[in-house]
Amino acid sequence: MKKYIILFLIFLFFSGCLNSKSSIVGEEFPNVKNGIVVFSAEWCHYCKALKPYLEELKAKGYNVIIIDVDKNRDLAEKYNIRGVPTIFYIKDGKVIDYTIGYNPDELMEKAKLVK
Repeated sequence: MKKYIILFLIFLFFSGCLNSKSSIVGEEFPNVKNGIVVFSAEWCHYCKALKPYLEELKAKGYNVIIIDVDKNRDLAEKYNIRGVPTIFYIKDGKVIDYTIGYNPDELMEKAKLVK
């Protein structure tokens, strides 16, 4: 039984159902040189809870781009967005890190990487 579970997990990993940092880090993000790209949704409570932190970053001069996954399904699929909020940190046009879920402390700390 243990053998089948391990094979199933390997299958999930290689099929793209489980994210690994190496799968998106280094990926080019067109039209964004440096900034923070947030995939969110209007119905998402955690996305709404992040809004004051995103506004604070904007006030500090960060380039913050918010993409609604319901209105931009093609982009959400292209970047394999499986949950919201998903935040990409872009430096020199490439994804250098990301955060999935509500984690304002991590957001504020990783934002320093793109300034």
